[in-house]
Amino acid sequence: MEGNIITRLGTTIARDAGGDALFRAAIIRLAAGGLPTASELATDLQWPVERVASLLDGLPSIERDDRGRIVGAGLTTRETQHSFEIDGRKLFTWCALDALIFPIVIGSTARVSSPCAATAAPVTLEVTPDAVRSVEPEAAVVSIAIAGNASCDVRRAFCDHVHFFASEAAAAEWRRRYPDGAVMPIADAFVLARSLAAHVFAAPTRGCCGS
Repeated sequence: MEGNIITRLGTTIARDAGGDALFRAAIIRLAAGGLPTASELATDLQWPVERVASLLDGLPSIERDDRGRIVGAGLTTRETQHSFEIDGRKLFTWCALDALIFPIVIGSTARVSSPCAATAAPVTLEVTPDAVRSVEPEAAVVSIAIAGNASCDVRRAFCDHVHFFASEAAAAEWRRRYPDGAVMPIADAFVLARSLAAHVFAAPTRGCCGS
């Protein structure tokens, strides 16, 4: 299951085209309180700005404001059900697994709060780059599924199906709706998050995608 998710998610965010590196660079800028531009990301990645602009145009999930600045790339300034507080800043994530992955990618501890997708009961946790702490309720789980028609729209293909639930029992109806998906304890989801951080959101090799 883990290897399949890593492979399919990597494809979904256009790994071969550099989408994974672009998402990572944007996430780091957003976590620091910035609203990155194509030019800033080009500088960070040492890519031609034209390449970054073209790649952004091909990633339908990316959120931008009316000035063209990125306001959301997995981590977002726009409110979602997944609250993500880091270094005194309140941001949000597109899905439950994002909230587990991004502290690893960013290298900072986050406080996460999200309603159970079935009961609306609060699920709260503290996520460090190395572990998950203070999970409440302790029986909370994460749902994982990737749409069969996965494309570069990572939010629609993946994030829209990845939620926190207060317990396995609370996720029972979701399981019935997504028989090919999985429901896993927070600790197991964090193991998956570490693998995704290493294989999908790893720091890019310098100049690997330049032209």
